[in-house]
Amino acid sequence: QQQDIVGRVYEYFLSKFAIAEGKGKGEFYTPKSIVSLMVNIINPIDGKLYDPCCGTGGMFVQARQHLIEENLNTDNLLIFGQESQNKTWKLARINLLLQGFQNDNVKLGHESADTFSNDLHKNEKVDYVLANPPFNLKVWGRQGLEQDTRWKWGLPPQNNGNYAWLSLIIDKLDEKGKAAIVLANGSLTSSTKEEKSIREAAIEQNIEIEVLAVASSAAKEILNDYDVCMLGPQVSFMLNSFKQMAENTPIIVIPPHIYAMAKGVDCLTLALESLKK
Repeated sequence: QQQDIVGRVYEYFLSKFAIAEGKGKGEFYTPKSIVSLMVNIINPIDGKLYDPCCGTGGMFVQARQHLIEENLNTDNLLIFGQESQNKTWKLARINLLLQGFQNDNVKLGHESADTFSNDLHKNEKVDYVLANPPFNLKVWGRQGLEQDTRWKWGLPPQNNGNYAWLSLIIDKLDEKGKAAIVLANGSLTSSTKEEKSIREAAIEQNIEIEVLAVASSAAKEILNDYDVCMLGPQVSFMLNSFKQMAENTPIIVIPPHIYAMAKGVDCLTLALESLKK
């Protein structure tokens, strides 16, 4: 109980620090309500869980809490994470320790490192991915990685890293893997040649598509410009502009007024019920 209190206090100050630093859009800290929604949808109960840009480890903390609430063995989930910012990587290690994670179940690498240029878990295939990558990276390190095998559907654009993150995550999943990713709205309708080609290639390969779009006017403080893409067993990430080409794609929109009333809690139930239909 004392460990739980200390962990919650630490997480509280992490969230306050993130707001103070002006990183409320997810580079440093992802709002708990959003992470809880993602965890409940992909339901990571055992196997390997990965986050290529883990920040302070909030995704992992919520996944573990989910196991506790379901009375499941927390040791059944093996954590793989990576973080490029050294200070944030250190905060993640402290956070996971305070939250009760066992050292043998946590693999954050021996140092902070950029996932694109120095993948610390290069040969791993995982069962689950939870991630909130930095939005719209102008410089993500494409030069020198043009022939990288992670770009299965095409080379991501030079001046935006969104599709590079998507491709990297997809490459990490095993055949039955599932992932939930937070993305900027622009990722769903971008019209650059490279991104359009990647979307078309994915659809042509009958990639399963599940998108949960949270309206940007719902809870502006933490959700402005957010979409949450749910990647299914065959992996996917597509969007509204292609929904006529992928008629079976469930696109779930939570109206702003409903979210405002529910404050994230009832929206989780709404989303889960919608996915089951």
